Amino acid sequence: MKKILATALLVLPVASFAAGSAATDHPVKHHRHRTSLLGQCSKQAHTKGLRGPVRRKFISECISAAKRAKRTRTDADAGTDSGPAV
Repeated sequence: MKKILATALLVLPVASFAAGSAATDHPVKHHRHRTSLLGQCSKQAHTKGLRGPVRRKFISECISAAKRAKRTRTDADAGTDSGPAV
């Protein structure tokens, strides 16, 4: 009885982790992008010697600017592709 209980206690967390990780593939990719932006902006803030609320504001603005720039590049790429030539 103890062996069955011990086995169940070891297998259940592993099984629930495996099932949960497959369902969250897309948000993890988004999280990686945000994390990379955060890392880049954090390095810039460190280089400038920013601390406290000023640092948080700088990082927030930096991430927003990077997202706007990416969105602008994506829109420009979509606008230049006019489809097949007639």
